[in-house]
Amino acid sequence: MNPGTPVARLDDEGLETRYQSKHGELAALNAQLQRARAQAELELDTQLRQIDMDIFSIQRLAADYQQEKYDFELRKSMIEDSLSTNQMAMFGGSDQFFSSLMLENNSPQDQMVSVLRLKVAENGAEVSSAQVEWCEWNKSRLEKLRDRLPDVIRRSAGVDVLTAQVSQSQSELSQLETAREALEIKSNAVGRAGILRVSAGSPVVQGAPIVDVLDDIERMIIVNVPSADIRQFEKGGEVRLTFPGREQRAGRIVEIAPQAKIPTGGVGQESYVEVRIEPCREVWPDVPADSRVIVRVAPSSWSF
Repeated sequence: MNPGTPVARLDDEGLETRYQSKHGELAALNAQLQRARAQAELELDTQLRQIDMDIFSIQRLAADYQQEKYDFELRKSMIEDSLSTNQMAMFGGSDQFFSSLMLENNSPQDQMVSVLRLKVAENGAEVSSAQVEWCEWNKSRLEKLRDRLPDVIRRSAGVDVLTAQVSQSQSELSQLETAREALEIKSNAVGRAGILRVSAGSPVVQGAPIVDVLDDIERMIIVNVPSADIRQFEKGGEVRLTFPGREQRAGRIVEIAPQAKIPTGGVGQESYVEVRIEPCREVWPDVPADSRVIVRVAPSSWSF
């Protein structure tokens, strides 16, 4: 097997239940979010059409008020000119106001009527100007409302709240998926599956061995040498190994533990030192792991 190859999968019923529940919750939230977005889009389209109609109506009304203001200002200008020259001017057209300004003797009564008409024109121009300003203000208010309308409708439809809930649910689901992936035990080295220390369905605890992965490339023999004989072993020295089938090979000592160990429950027994041996010279034979191998310290007179 290679690194990352699945070796075993643990089963956590509680985790699986939470995962399936969160998965269903996320699906339901997504459905609610889609409905809320559709309702918000429909409401936004209706509101925008109404606002556009209101803005158009106000623009037309502003144009009418602007025309009235222009007419009143024109009348005001003509009356002022007439009063300043002490003459009455005659205007053509069907307008009763203009047609009443006949070129006649300038009597006190005519001047009084002209002054009153001047005052009416001034007031009319001011009113029309105020009405035009009101139309501009109302148009600006509607345009600002139009710009804010998408956010207002989205919030009123609950889109923002549902979006936050979906994001939170997705984050929690990702954490559960990570926990589920952690239940899959994968090989962390190249080798062969050795002894399976548990059976399918048996309970396990955290840190408990499940399977041995045997390294086919970095072979090594671990020897527990009695403390009394450890002086015969030197790091870097060679030893003679006898494998099953009486096949003999050579090995090199690569590590000697700095501290001796006492067998578990072996009070009063002799301690031992762990020595690690790697291949040298000829390739070692292919034998099962944990096979019994005889180790002899190689005298200087031995030839391999």
